[in-house]
Order: sequence, then structure tokens, then C-alpha cells
Amino acid sequence: MQAVAKIKDIRTGEIRLCETKIRETNGLPDPYIWSDGNYACDCNMYLFFERAIGNEPDDDECSCLTDFYQVELFVGEELIYSDYSETELANMLVNTIGIILIVLLLLLLPPMITVVQLLILTR
Repeated sequence: MQAVAKIKDIRTGEIRLCETKIRETNGLPDPYIWSDGNYACDCNMYLFFERAIGNEPDDDECSCLTDFYQVELFVGEELIYSDYSETELANMLVNTIGIILIVLLLLLLPPMITVVQLLILTR
């Protein structure tokens, strides 16, 4: 079954489209290859992303561990798979936790310094 993968490089926000084939299961499009299969790996998404504009990238230039790409998969006009929200939600959660930790550190650091200064002065 023909499909179109809309691949986004989250570092730059650039989006590229590439045609792809996916399996059909019980007459329905099956996005497994893009959701959990071989194409879901960042190294393969990098290859698809580059080939979408005619580049033939070197396999050694990519890493499976980067998580730099997100994909939405369409059959015709129908969106059949998206990992955009999942990754964006995870990034928002990490950023929020980081901000909370910084605020807590900024709030707790001055009282801790004061306690240390008092301990030094009372010796």
C-alpha cells in the first residue's frame, strides 16, 4: 500500500515528505514498520529524510540513539500514524522537570548558604 511519510527534523523544524510502502493487514494500512519496526529507528529516518530531497547519505553519518526525527504517516489524506505528540509531550515533560529543579535549587540555595555561614561563625 502506498503511503507518504512526513518526517520532521526536530533540531531545525524542517519537514520533508517521502513516498513509502506499508503493509496492509486485514485490508487496513499497517504502520508497524514506521511505529515500531525498522523505519522507526532514527538512523533510518535520517536516510529517508535525506533521500526525500535527492541526497544519498552515508550510512555512517547517522545514529540510532539520537531521537532527532518525528514522523506522521498518511494514506491519501488520512493520518494513520503519528509520533509527533508522543515525542513533543516527552520533551515538554523533561523541560518542565528541568525548570522545576532549577527553581527549587535557586530557592533552596540561599538558605543553605546562610546556614553554612552561621555554622562557620559559631565555631
